[in-house]
Amino acid sequence: HSALANSSEEIIRTLYSADIQEVDKLNTNTNLMLEIKEIELNDRPPKEILARFLHSYFCGTLGCKTIIVSHNGNIWTQITPYLVTHGELAITENVNNGFHSVKFDNGKLFNFNGKEYQLP
Repeated sequence: HSALANSSEEIIRTLYSADIQEVDKLNTNTNLMLEIKEIELNDRPPKEILARFLHSYFCGTLGCKTIIVSHNGNIWTQITPYLVTHGELAITENVNNGFHSVKFDNGKLFNFNGKEYQLP
């Protein structure tokens, strides 16, 4: 049985409810869509959640707002800065502080510093 009591989308919608409410206030005719992927970055359950916020409020020519959250003890926390990506994620074999290094959109490598991912 998964340690995820709620679905990944419910977790993201709860953590980022203020951001989602900002979009709702805009009264655009388009709803915010979330692109959610469960990914394994620290080789232990539960999986981390990669989320992209798909709406003109969060997107530009470089892509859309993208974050990764991880379950730490009994809470979900964001472990990346706010990134703007097209959503391509490569998980490397390299491990720093218990988490695999990652690349977004075939760009720069992000390493985990023990608290969050950062550029080396």
